[in-house]
Amino acid sequence: MIDQLQTDGELARKAFNNFNNKFGSETTLKNTIDDIESLDFWDQYEGYSDFFGDAYEFLLEKYADKADGAGEYFTPRPLIHAMVNVVDPGYTESIYDPASGTNGFLIEAYNHVGDKTAGEIRGQSRQFLETPDDGPRSYAEQLTGRELTSQTYRLGLMNLILHDIDPTEMESLRGNSLTRSVDQEYDVVLANPPYGGNGSDKFTGAWADSPAPETNFLQLIMRSLSKNGRAAVIVPEGILFRGGAEQSVRERLLEQYNLDCVLVLPESSFHPYAEVDANVLFFERDSEGTDEVWYYDMRSDTEKIKESNPLTKNHFEEFVQNFEGEENRRDTEHFFTVPESDIKSNDYDLNHTQYKEYAASQFRHPVEVAEQIEDTLSTFQSVTQPLVTGIPFSGKGETTANIPKETNLPNGWSLEEVSNICEVNRTNYNLERDYPDHQFKYVSVSDVDEESGEIYNHETITGSTSPSRAKRVMAEEDTIVSTVRPYLKGFAKVPDEYDGHICSTAFAVLTPTAAIDSDYLFYAVRSPMFVEQLRREQRGAAYPAVGIQDVKDAKIPVPDIDVQKQVVSQYTTYEDGIHGARKRVRELQELFDEYENSILSYLLQGDLSVTDSQSDLKND
Repeated sequence: MIDQLQTDGELARKAFNNFNNKFGSETTLKNTIDDIESLDFWDQYEGYSDFFGDAYEFLLEKYADKADGAGEYFTPRPLIHAMVNVVDPGYTESIYDPASGTNGFLIEAYNHVGDKTAGEIRGQSRQFLETPDDGPRSYAEQLTGRELTSQTYRLGLMNLILHDIDPTEMESLRGNSLTRSVDQEYDVVLANPPYGGNGSDKFTGAWADSPAPETNFLQLIMRSLSKNGRAAVIVPEGILFRGGAEQSVRERLLEQYNLDCVLVLPESSFHPYAEVDANVLFFERDSEGTDEVWYYDMRSDTEKIKESNPLTKNHFEEFVQNFEGEENRRDTEHFFTVPESDIKSNDYDLNHTQYKEYAASQFRHPVEVAEQIEDTLSTFQSVTQPLVTGIPFSGKGETTANIPKETNLPNGWSLEEVSNICEVNRTNYNLERDYPDHQFKYVSVSDVDEESGEIYNHETITGSTSPSRAKRVMAEEDTIVSTVRPYLKGFAKVPDEYDGHICSTAFAVLTPTAAIDSDYLFYAVRSPMFVEQLRREQRGAAYPAVGIQDVKDAKIPVPDIDVQKQVVSQYTTYEDGIHGARKRVRELQELFDEYENSILSYLLQGDLSVTDSQSDLKND
């Protein structure tokens, strides 16, 4: 089939060149295609050109830190949206991304120009309506992207197609941009080039010799701009202050280009794909050079980007709104400007921390922080109040919440060994022998969040190279119980996305029978009475663990199935409140840290007298 597809035109040749089939059998491939085709939403979104593209980008982002190729240099889409908006490409302008990845920049630019020309009509096919007579026949002709990695290139082609962009109308190229001479100039360059390590490929047109990929790509981009062309480029922090080749690049950037703005991104903006701190350089070709550099600091007062605080469009709203016009920039506390002469006298160092005296104070006023602490405490009380008052328990101190005894249980309850109500390790695979070409998600003990009991990470493995401990098969609704350091409660309920995948032999996999509700089982094994039973059986000082038989022998109180469901319903009510309270506690901890830093900073700069601070505290 793959051989036949490669004869079916230019696009198919690009897509299936050096294709590595991930399917282990014809039947698996056929069943997958049939299942996808049978989904009931295919006809519901006909004409909405971005529906499948948006869905595909959601999957790319969700699995970018796990899927081969997708997250190699995955750029958060809110950042791409902000960069394209402020660069504001037009219909007659050519656009280039020399490290195009999954084509996020080119797709966003295409949609941006489509919106400007009344092009995107929701519910209908895209049309570019108000376009100049001297423009191209199709705006896709203005797009050029080049990607080195085959798998990422293929993902990028699919992303274009699902966004209703024909890759054969544009220059969608595979290869290494650094090894090619600049034979074409572009009006707009948008890029998040690869960075880190010592690359073996150096830009052929470089004037500064460096092994760093980011330095070579920045030189390539500067060379690729047309007269008055402009660029927005994401760079890691080091390129802004390192000496040698990097200093030479910065010197030329300021003397032969207009470095308009440096966007200082929040800490860990690329979480979970990379932890590097990064900035965005906005510059244009200008022989008169740079007079001053504007900075927009998103890092000083923005919480570190993480799973609970993902990067969103809201983070960039003020920056996008005030990017145009010096007057708008002066109206915000995040923008500040530094004269080119100061940067030049500082060895062309562009790191924003060198020029903080030009910026507003890094810390909010203590009174402002105190007000937020007061609001958070009020919210905390509303969250915790239902947990500590009016709890509908019938008595106090009538039972001991410890390892249960049959005599302590209500009528209709029984004390059952795990092996009587669950199948334990029902299925095990020899992956290397039976599934050498198949890919699995593999969960180890470190991939379970001990506080929430959720699987938050996994490794993707192939059967032929799988770890020796990758044997246990999980199914949806199973509960996996870590036999290593069980007192840490590395136990999790298996969600549907891990159905049929693999966990380590350090887990016991419990599959509930009809006698026990899967949620009840999960909560029961996370209870102190269950954990204490395993703790008493654990062996080994350096590597304390229990055996599978110990898990099978552990006992759980089991009522009838209807009562189990009532227990689950009651507990989830408290669980939501407990998790909400924990979140507020963490917020308060961060606020008190900020409060302490704010008071010290203002006092030591003479901006807050002791008398003022005491008065503020009394008033609050």
